[in-house]
Amino acid sequence: MTLARNWRFCAINNTGQTLAVTGSDALAITYRGVKRDGSYQATEQTLSYTTPDLTNGNAAEFAGVDNSTDQFVGLDGTVTVTATNASADGTIDIYIETSTDGGTTFPSDAPDFVASEDLTWVASLRINSNGAGYQKATNIKI
Repeated sequence: MTLARNWRFCAINNTGQTLAVTGSDALAITYRGVKRDGSYQATEQTLSYTTPDLTNGNAAEFAGVDNSTDQFVGLDGTVTVTATNASADGTIDIYIETSTDGGTTFPSDAPDFVASEDLTWVASLRINSNGAGYQKATNIKI
């Protein structure tokens, strides 16, 4: 997969509990873009989802990225989730989605979207009932 001109991450909470994210970095993705020649973006970028709290079964859409200037073909990064509910037990699934209209509309904006059908899966982070503050991270490569 090559990164589109306009893209964003989308996270689906399947932990059985609400992920409280207000005012914290409970859900963050840090990455460096990869150029066509294989070189990396000089500075890491961090996208954080901070509001509203992410209820079970729902999606968190990160800020959109305009890739028209950088024209990155891929990225290397890390997804970090901090469980804010001691009973959370399941997965946080990370997807990437693209916009074909300059970043105005994405598939997850549709009322009938299904992440596994309409978006591209990137990673799943397994969250176990290890108490509030439990942190899990995984590397991603697109």
